[in-house]
Amino acid sequence: KIENSLGIKEPISTEKLYSLIGNGKTKEAIKLIAKQIGLSIDIIITYVSDDYSKPSSHNQFYSTDVVNINESGYDNGGIVAQVTIPGNLPLYSSPTLNNFPINIKLNKRSIKNPVTFTMIIAHEISHILLYSLRHPQKKNEFFTDIIAIMLGFQDVFYNGRKIGNSKSAKITTYGYLNDNQFDFAFEKILSILEKNRER
Repeated sequence: KIENSLGIKEPISTEKLYSLIGNGKTKEAIKLIAKQIGLSIDIIITYVSDDYSKPSSHNQFYSTDVVNINESGYDNGGIVAQVTIPGNLPLYSSPTLNNFPINIKLNKRSIKNPVTFTMIIAHEISHILLYSLRHPQKKNEFFTDIIAIMLGFQDVFYNGRKIGNSKSAKITTYGYLNDNQFDFAFEKILSILEKNRER
């Protein structure tokens, strides 16, 4: 069980984090997110414009690491982030993992909302964690969302996964968990946290 090796972390304090993002200091914010997950890696961000799908674009996404979903399933509206996992990624807790460079591509629109931005980055860095652990579920997107929630991003996912206006019916859901899956995982993790606090 990964819970035994990584534990369930208390929610990250978001005030400083959101302030950094809001003031354009995303590099510092990303370092805080990575530290919460337990990695001191060097994240290199490349921003991809909304026209990334043009064949002539040299800077584009090549897979669907985190996508927008709607109530009926995945939305073709697109990819918002993609992490490139190098083949020589050091093992977790190896000294060579410190400041190891990792590339993440982000859609420019993802930075508009600090909460959703944090959620997206936490998901991508959780992928890196799982790969560094050589975990059998390292490619499982649902599992990766759950790991991020376990490691202190409970409130971030709760507040950042649905963005929009219910009155105009324009709500975008980020991540891979549907509402039932998210509610189940969220409640289970909160329950474990409560038991840990009592102990």
